[in-house]
Amino acid sequence: MPSATVARAIFHRAGSSELCRDGMGWLALRLLGPEGLEYSLEDEAPPVELLDRPSRLRVRGDLPRAQLTMAIAVGIATWWQRGHGGRLPMGVEIHELAIALVMPEVAVLDAIHVLGMNASALAHEFACPRAIVVARLRALNSQLRSGTRWRFGEAI
Repeated sequence: MPSATVARAIFHRAGSSELCRDGMGWLALRLLGPEGLEYSLEDEAPPVELLDRPSRLRVRGDLPRAQLTMAIAVGIATWWQRGHGGRLPMGVEIHELAIALVMPEVAVLDAIHVLGMNASALAHEFACPRAIVVARLRALNSQLRSGTRWRFGEAI
């Protein structure tokens, strides 16, 4: 899973691990610095914008918790892409990388051990939309059934 590999590199750059449950706001601050995240109160503002010099994310402040989490994750993924020449590795898309940041596989497996396959409970735990959780669980279930597991971008 290439997105998982890039997400792992992002967590490493932030001095964190995939098991850290401090949230996307914390991750953005670790990556971009103490002034790296700001909130917009404009109704017409996009959910997230990546601003230049210095790099910082502007997030719409009136978003519900789950949408806010995803907006910040998309912003982090966009920031990472911009910092790597505007390109992500082959097979990695911004939205998939954002999901891998919000719901890293190791953290999902850990949460399933505690909460079970309850999509609503997992959505609350990861502060993301239930639809994202359902898609993540389907993908994970498919991997487990097929025996396909990924490590460092390679099937094992």
